[in-house]
Amino acid sequence: MSAPLRPKADRPSIRDVATAAGVSIATVSRALKNQPGLTEVTRQQILDVAQSLGYNLTSLKPNRIKRMGFFIHREHTTLQSNPFYFPVLHGAESICNREEVILTYSSVDESDAIGKIVDLHGLDALMLVGYFTPEVVQRFLMTGRPMVLVDHHHQNIHSVNTDNFMGAYLVTQHLIAMGKNHIAFIDGQDSHYSIQQRFAGFLHALQDAGREFDERYRVARDPVDAPEGAYLAMETLLELPQPPDAVFAFNDMSALVAIKACQDHGIKVPEQVAVVGFDNIPQASHSHPSLTTVHVDKEVLGREGARLLMGALEPRQVVIPVQLMIRQSSRLIHKRRRR
Repeated sequence: MSAPLRPKADRPSIRDVATAAGVSIATVSRALKNQPGLTEVTRQQILDVAQSLGYNLTSLKPNRIKRMGFFIHREHTTLQSNPFYFPVLHGAESICNREEVILTYSSVDESDAIGKIVDLHGLDALMLVGYFTPEVVQRFLMTGRPMVLVDHHHQNIHSVNTDNFMGAYLVTQHLIAMGKNHIAFIDGQDSHYSIQQRFAGFLHALQDAGREFDERYRVARDPVDAPEGAYLAMETLLELPQPPDAVFAFNDMSALVAIKACQDHGIKVPEQVAVVGFDNIPQASHSHPSLTTVHVDKEVLGREGARLLMGALEPRQVVIPVQLMIRQSSRLIHKRRRR
């Protein structure tokens, strides 16, 4: 005689989640399947309730995405921004092509009717690349579409970022190991998550080396939103009573402009001042001197962002590793003596 079957422990149903969240079963279904029609805030609240009840989220399949929108801020459409953001677009495009998802590209700013643009293109999911103000992010959230941030961060939204903190830490360690005593930082818009993380990594490396940072060595680009502003920032640093013997610019374009400023003032790089950047754009390896920087795999940023939109239900924060690229701008080349 076979043993009697034991009743399974009660598992929460979709009805239980709906009751606990105070919403309809249809609303819970849309939230769990990542379907449009809900704000991201409501979707996350339902996911939190489902998780707290022990609902099995791993058994769910996200709604099939047919059209994905790739959005950047209009200020990032300049030629200077292209070396970073175009490879991100290419990475997202490679995943969309493989999964037979239509990818549309749009540049927007605060003046645009975000909801109308999303509806006009019939988008099922949104990828926001680079910095957007909290107000613009909120307007995207209000469309109710699944969303991922690339090179930006929000705790309750999918995000994919470079390991900005570690990259800045490594390149600052390199300058310290070279014996540099007065290391400056050329800053950008401090509201940008990536720039905040890079400055934090820079400071942490100095602190770990037992050094205090003199705020006079932190100078923002002027104008702050233009790479050319790094020229005036470098001039400001060179005019200090004790000019820096090394400069870490928050991105490569700023570093290359800083090198140009040094050369125009008769300052030798790296003999008198080492200059390093971040991002490893194509120009970095072809400049004179070639630029020490932190390599960012930009296509991976785009690919991982697309994968998150197509698969993950709960908000995930993905961090992509970086690599220090030491080149001529921070490496003294010793000439051999003639015999």
